Amino acid sequence: MKKTHAISICLMIIIYSLLSIVVNKTFILPGILEIAFSLKEIVFNVKFLSIVFTSLFRVFIGLLTSFILALLLSLLSYFNKTIKEFFEPVYLLLKTIPNVTYIIVSLLWLGRNGSVLLVSALVVFPILYNSILNALFNIDKELIEITDTYNGSNIYKIRKIYLPLIRNDILLSLKNSCSLGFKVAIMAEILSQVKTGIGRELHFARINYLMADIFAWTIIIIVISYLIDYLLNKLIS
Repeated sequence: MKKTHAISICLMIIIYSLLSIVVNKTFILPGILEIAFSLKEIVFNVKFLSIVFTSLFRVFIGLLTSFILALLLSLLSYFNKTIKEFFEPVYLLLKTIPNVTYIIVSLLWLGRNGSVLLVSALVVFPILYNSILNALFNIDKELIEITDTYNGSNIYKIRKIYLPLIRNDILLSLKNSCSLGFKVAIMAEILSQVKTGIGRELHFARINYLMADIFAWTIIIIVISYLIDYLLNKLIS
C-alpha cells in the first residue's frame, strides 16, 4: 500500500470516528469499535462462507450467461453488418433501462432467485457486448488481411486468431463488469428478499436498525470487489 493511500485511509477513519462521537447515536452512525465487533461476529459465523458463496454463485452464473451471449452476438455483429444494425436498438434499449426496472420485472417473472440471475446478466450484457465488439473492430487491418490467407474455417480463425488478439480486452471488460454485476446482484437480493445471501443479511440489518451490521457487510462487499479486481488484474498482466 502506498504511503499516501495509508494516510488517506487513516484520515477517513479519524473523520468518521469524530462524526460518530458528535452524533452519538449508534443506530445512525455506529462507532469504529462497534463496526469492528459486528464484522468479527459476521465473519466468524458458521454461515458466513455459505452466505457469501451463494451470492457469488448467483453473480457468476449471471455473468457467465451474459458473457457467452455477448461474445456470440458481438462476433455475429462483427462478421455481419445486417445483424449489427439489427441489434443496435436492442443494445441501446438494454443500456438505458434502469436497473430497478430489471429487478421489479424479473421478480414478477422469475421469483426471488431467478430475478437475481437475470438482473446481473442484463446489467452487464451491454458493457460486455460493446467492449468485445469494439475490440474486434480495433484489430489491426493488416492482421485481418493476413488471416484471410488461411484456409481454415471461420470457427478456427475465431479460436486461434481473433480471440487471442482480443483476450486482454475481454478480461478488461470482465473486470469492469464484475464489480458492477456483484453490486447490482446484492441490490436485487435486497429487493427480492432472497432466503440466503448478502442482500438478505443487509435487508435483515436494515429492518432491525442494525447499522453496525450494515457497515460491516458493506466492508465485506468492498473487500470482495477488490479481490475480484485484483485477480482479474493478475490475469490481464
